[in-house]
Amino acid sequence: MSSEARIVKTNISKTPYSPFSPLPGISATFSNGVTKKLFSFNPDDLNFKPDNEFIGLTESEAGDLMFERNISFLKP
Repeated sequence: MSSEARIVKTNISKTPYSPFSPLPGISATFSNGVTKKLFSFNPDDLNFKPDNEFIGLTESEAGDLMFERNISFLKP
């Protein structure tokens, strides 16, 4: 069994109003109390439901989810 910290809470920053603003990002609070930004994403290409998709995942598993979402967006 892995002792790696799991995500217990997530937050998605607001979508920018300007094309020159930073992209929205997903931040996570882990079971060990650490909060960190996981990644940024283009809201025109991808969308996430933070409470449904990331809770219970490790940081590595969240990164895998982002990678899979990017790959499926790029497939015709």
